[in-house]
Amino acid sequence: MTKMSNCGDKKLVMVLVLMFTWSFLYAEHIQLSFDDPFPMSWYKKAFNTGMQVWGDLEMLQENVYIGKEECELLLDTTTGRLVYLHICLENMIDSDRVVLADDVTYVVNIINKIELVCIDSIRHERMLSVHRVVKQIKDFLHNNFQA
Repeated sequence: MTKMSNCGDKKLVMVLVLMFTWSFLYAEHIQLSFDDPFPMSWYKKAFNTGMQVWGDLEMLQENVYIGKEECELLLDTTTGRLVYLHICLENMIDSDRVVLADDVTYVVNIINKIELVCIDSIRHERMLSVHRVVKQIKDFLHNNFQA
């Protein structure tokens, strides 16, 4: 009788393992993110992008051992991120959310820090494009928020 129950236990375990494996293989994987129930505001996107740019430029300024190609790639990426930051600021105005003066002031401070890093390291011709986009963002902030 013990052989019979032992055989039954093996079958039960095998069936459970197969069911678990089958459900795992055919189940939809749901990617959960904190941003799903609480999407990032345009301000938060602009803030995060500004901090990324500032960090990248600080790294570029401190690391003299970056090669020419890596430097150009980093500056091209930085220019693209600054354009995205500008788009975020434009969408901030167009959104239904209230724009707080403190938020604008904080973004202006980040842009000013980025500009200082740009001025300190205009040793590369591609830094001129970064500097130009920073100036456009500053003009946009001044015209739309009187910052």
